[in-house]
Amino acid sequence: MPEPEPEPTPEPEPELSGGVYTIIFVTDKKYDDPVALNGANIGDTNVWIRLNIDQVPSLSIDRVEWFLDDVLYRDDDLKAPYDLTYMPKALRFSDWGSPGEHTVTAMVVYSTGLQEAVKATVTVTDSSPPLPEPEPEPEPTPEPEPVPGIFPNASNTGVPAGTRLTRVASSSWWVVPGGTVLDSIEFTGTIVIGGPNVTIRRSRIICDNSNAGINNFVSNYANVVVEDSEVACIAQPVVSSASIAGSNITIKRCNLWGGADGVKLGSNSKLLDSYIHDLRDGITPSGGTSHNDGVQISSGSDIDILRNTITNEGGTYVNAGVFVKPDFGPISNVVIDGNYLDDFGFTARLSGATVTDSRITNNVFGYGFLYGTVLVDRGAENPANNNVVSGNQYDDGISINY
Repeated sequence: MPEPEPEPTPEPEPELSGGVYTIIFVTDKKYDDPVALNGANIGDTNVWIRLNIDQVPSLSIDRVEWFLDDVLYRDDDLKAPYDLTYMPKALRFSDWGSPGEHTVTAMVVYSTGLQEAVKATVTVTDSSPPLPEPEPEPEPTPEPEPVPGIFPNASNTGVPAGTRLTRVASSSWWVVPGGTVLDSIEFTGTIVIGGPNVTIRRSRIICDNSNAGINNFVSNYANVVVEDSEVACIAQPVVSSASIAGSNITIKRCNLWGGADGVKLGSNSKLLDSYIHDLRDGITPSGGTSHNDGVQISSGSDIDILRNTITNEGGTYVNAGVFVKPDFGPISNVVIDGNYLDDFGFTARLSGATVTDSRITNNVFGYGFLYGTVLVDRGAENPANNNVVSGNQYDDGISINY
């Protein structure tokens, strides 16, 4: 007689992570009052989204991939392997394509290969005014005067509200010819200045590599302007060197964050009315550990740092808010005046015998420093160098005597 059919082998139980997640969002990056994204109604700009871990999974998370309407937006800037003790930067969703209903998906990828999708449906309303009919070019509008007593922050720097950004193709190394004006773009990679008279305005640059987001140190071309823009450095674990680097460059009303340093400046440069913050700990391209400077000056002359906010709350490997040290040549005529400066090791520092004719004046300092507000040392303190520290105070009005 034929033998009975064997009992079918039961299907293995699917692997489960045990993790419980919620996608949350805020309209600024402080995350004081996060709200669940699913079912929310939001405007179409300036929304920061993060995956909240409500219950820690039993499996190790390798990465999180973000999708907007089932199209990959980009990988989250998380440490690998995913460190549950690390609070990741919020991921900015700024170009929804069109008003209406959209789906955001966080695809959690575990080290075993298991994937788990966390979805949220959101209704996006158009918060921008309708585009006007083309008109003749108006006379240039005078630049806004700084408001006394109000230092730069996320609300008065970066891309102006209502600006419609056009995405351009990503590139790790985009050489922009001289005379170019880039207006209202969003670009991922590094912009390299390829000639004089380049202007970048009302734009968002997302630097995802170890270079600077905007680089004019390659040839130091003249008359480069970056204004009303944001440069966000998201590279991990090898961090971007800075948001902006170069000589002969003027930076106005910009929101700069996420690099190892905020800006690296050479001769004939100005940093004006801008906001440097949230610098990133990580690995440098040479394999060392980043140590954050808000502004780093290693050589050059005629450099103005005026009316900025430069902070780095909670940074681990911090050096100086403004660090002036002649590693690559003499430094002279650096003016650090009228800024709000907080955090770092020494918040402002002139260090070296060939630092001359420079001044740290009329600044307001917070109490978040590790070692002190101002340090002038290693020969820069010599009276013959003609460096000046005066008129500075703490944010509670107490004078700083140096």
